Amino acid sequence: MKLTMKSVLFLALTLSGALAIAQAGTIDPDFHSSGTEKEITSIVEQQDKKVLIAGEFLSYYGDSARYITRLNPDGSHDLPFNYKGFGPDAPVIQMKLQKNEKIIIIGTFAKYNGQVASKIARLNTDGTLDTSFKAADIGQYSVLYDMEIQPDDKILLIGYFVKNIKGYIDEKNILRLNKDGSVDSSFVAHGVGTGYYSVLALQKNGKIVLGGMLVIDDLEYTRPCVLRLNSDGTSDNTFDTAVANGRIFVIAVQSDQKILVGGEFTKYDDHVLSGLIRVESNGDIDTGFNTSVSDVAAVAFQSDGKILVGGFYSLGDFYSTVSRLNTDGSRDDSFDSGEGTNKSPSVICVQKDGKILLAGYFVIYKDLPKNRLVRLIGETKNNVNEVNKSVGFNLYPNPSSGFFTLNTDKLVFNISVFDSGGRLIKKGFTEGNSIDLSDFSDGMYFVEVSCEEGVEVVKMIVQH
Repeated sequence: MKLTMKSVLFLALTLSGALAIAQAGTIDPDFHSSGTEKEITSIVEQQDKKVLIAGEFLSYYGDSARYITRLNPDGSHDLPFNYKGFGPDAPVIQMKLQKNEKIIIIGTFAKYNGQVASKIARLNTDGTLDTSFKAADIGQYSVLYDMEIQPDDKILLIGYFVKNIKGYIDEKNILRLNKDGSVDSSFVAHGVGTGYYSVLALQKNGKIVLGGMLVIDDLEYTRPCVLRLNSDGTSDNTFDTAVANGRIFVIAVQSDQKILVGGEFTKYDDHVLSGLIRVESNGDIDTGFNTSVSDVAAVAFQSDGKILVGGFYSLGDFYSTVSRLNTDGSRDDSFDSGEGTNKSPSVICVQKDGKILLAGYFVIYKDLPKNRLVRLIGETKNNVNEVNKSVGFNLYPNPSSGFFTLNTDKLVFNISVFDSGGRLIKKGFTEGNSIDLSDFSDGMYFVEVSCEEGVEVVKMIVQH
């Protein structure tokens, strides 16, 4: 039986539970994706664990996938999504799900599946255009940068609006739509300052945190700013508006409602800081959060409160572009991301099972080719014996200093050993089903066993 790298990734699906003890930050071999030829700008996981991706790409796995498509939980292409549909005629910047799992997309497109859908559209769960969504005309020359879906399914849009919308003033920089796409007239904001917002986040109390390039108060020219609005769009005077000396790329709200702000700045509100800071509910800097990551483009939270960051973290003689931080901002060294990606990921999505999707414009993760999409192991467990028992093989001793014996009453045809990155390091039948990894470094390895009943994967740990 001839085994290939591709086969081991597919066959590992028979033992997805074994990956539960893999070291966080390593590549998940259960996810076999071809990646895309251009940037992925947005990822959303559905309730059924399928994954929506959107961006500038035109294909996935060699199939047509114009700017948006859906993946099965294992990374394969979900071809029935918008089957035979043309999709949008230009890139998708962002997408979000409403409560009914319908998909709101924004971008530079003017049509979807050949029908008029300027800058914003709602898709049915099968990827077709939802024609019942009558989005307001936001203007041919307007530009959308970000959006959020409120708990009531209303849609917040930010960007640069250059056309009146039913009496609304020109050059608005924020707008709220009802869930059917009509303008929400109860949202009173007619823009704050001169300029535009580029990122936003919602707090549990409905307040809206915004970052962008604005001229406000006594500023004489456009500067990167962070401010907050009340839920009705009025300015929140309880929040200290701050000015940074570099662009703001991401705003994220923790479960305790403290706010992370990331970007390429080195000074925030006259404080010399790196490109990631945390502020209190009133906008003051949280002095209990200290980190050394810079040029932050993406932030996401694990269920345990740890923080995943796409940005440059100095590790002495090299930088890592993917890091996991403890809640105080210190780097979690148990997260094995190495040097990360060759370009910082701009999207991080923590899935419901704790696994981590990274996307952006990179083509490498930890020296392996990964075209703009990779999935990593996230939160981990530690019971090796329980995992091995679940597949019917007894691999002992495990952990070991390098010498293992595979105990089974099945007829074994072949044994292949892979490192945690999926590289084949040893192959071939061994007499007595013994495996010698004494010359290899400490860490986690996978043994693919081909037997009369099929192929299974067993995890083993080397500890000298």
